[in-house]
Amino acid sequence: MRLQMKAEVDRADRNLQSIEKLMQTTFALRRQEIVQGDPLVKDFLERWPALRVQSQVCAEFHRITNVNLRNQFYAELDRHIPQLMGLYRQKAARTGRVAGALQAILQYYDIDVS
Repeated sequence: MRLQMKAEVDRADRNLQSIEKLMQTTFALRRQEIVQGDPLVKDFLERWPALRVQSQVCAEFHRITNVNLRNQFYAELDRHIPQLMGLYRQKAARTGRVAGALQAILQYYDIDVS
């Protein structure tokens, strides 16, 4: 199944449903491999290339935690926005081309928020 999945991922026109089914079926093998083998990430991704597909990363996260990865990511991003905005404003207060561009972006943000 792993080799079938690898062949499907390498194809130009991937069948995402087939990949999803194979990943769901082989979840226990991946879990066992991680727990018992302690593989390097590079080696693990070589053996399970479907984990390089965005939809499969989200699906694997859901299989492990029963939490939607995208929703969790956006919720955490929303939680950190005030600190990030403070950092961006500090950077925009400096001089230089990047600071000028960042300052222009923050002006649009301030208009949008107001």
